[in-house]
Amino acid sequence: RALSSAASDVYKRQRLQEHQEEAYENVEKLFENGRYAAVIFPTGCGKSFVTLEYMIKHPDEKVLILSPKNAIKDQMYEYVVRYIGGLDLSAEEIKKQYGSMKQAAKEFIPNIECMLYQTILKMGENENLEKVLEKLNPDLIVVDEVHHLKTKTNDLVEDEWGRKIKELLERYPNAKVLGLSATPIRSDNVNVVERLFQNRVALELSLLEAIEAGIIMPPQYVTPDFIVKDELETLLERIDETEGEEKILLKEKYDKLVEKSSMAKGIPELLGSEITKKDGKYIIFCRDIKDMEEKAKKAKEWFEKVDKEPEIYMISSKQRDSKEQLNRFNESNSEHIKLLYSVG
Repeated sequence: RALSSAASDVYKRQRLQEHQEEAYENVEKLFENGRYAAVIFPTGCGKSFVTLEYMIKHPDEKVLILSPKNAIKDQMYEYVVRYIGGLDLSAEEIKKQYGSMKQAAKEFIPNIECMLYQTILKMGENENLEKVLEKLNPDLIVVDEVHHLKTKTNDLVEDEWGRKIKELLERYPNAKVLGLSATPIRSDNVNVVERLFQNRVALELSLLEAIEAGIIMPPQYVTPDFIVKDELETLLERIDETEGEEKILLKEKYDKLVEKSSMAKGIPELLGSEITKKDGKYIIFCRDIKDMEEKAKKAKEWFEKVDKEPEIYMISSKQRDSKEQLNRFNESNSEHIKLLYSVG
């Protein structure tokens, strides 16, 4: 089925930002004379909307989207539902009406399939997967978070994911390939986009460029007093253990930090002055589940200057209700502050 006229009308009311529009137009140009195109945007710049634009402009093409995590996979279906389908219902209401977010997405983009890299590992072995791929026969393969693939050269890939992606691309030689990434250069200094996508980059934005362009808001860092105290204690230990010029330099650093500590705020005071949106939504990142549980217990103490009855949500890979917690956090519009405690 082609894209419904209702969905097309909804999408016409959505407008891409200037950098997304430029990236999409350049992707089309690259596809005119080749198979590969890549978009490199920092997190928060909307790489996925380049894919959405492609699907809306090519409603008859079949699209396979690969990603490394379920959260990213599920988000893509939801983006189709909300930004192309125009549905503003809660996630629970959408699933109740359509059966699942995936089925809802297929009402607007029938020829879409989102899969994990891990699923592709079963290619050639899993009969159900083979049926899905055979039926889809993709015209476009989107490789999201492409930096997860490890490559040696343009032609050889060294990890299992990479080998299967190579096999997939060979199976569908006429399919165009769109790579998306925030970090094309991995920690081992390998540029996956340069190697796998033959350096065919539609548009690349650095984090600094995105901030300067006003696409991403610059982060504001504040230092609570307990962090300074920990650092002071560590410096004192190092001063006791050293001699000579290094000891003098450490003492100078210690004196500067003492001066700085006089201006540092405690957690409740800091949050009370830094949080201006009293009914807003905030994320507290935690080291592990134990750390998350301990921090959540301190919520009323920490946020008392903002709201004495904060809404508390907690998510981690080990909690069965994490999706429900996240949906409730996203959909809450109460007058209270909403706190999402998250591991990872």
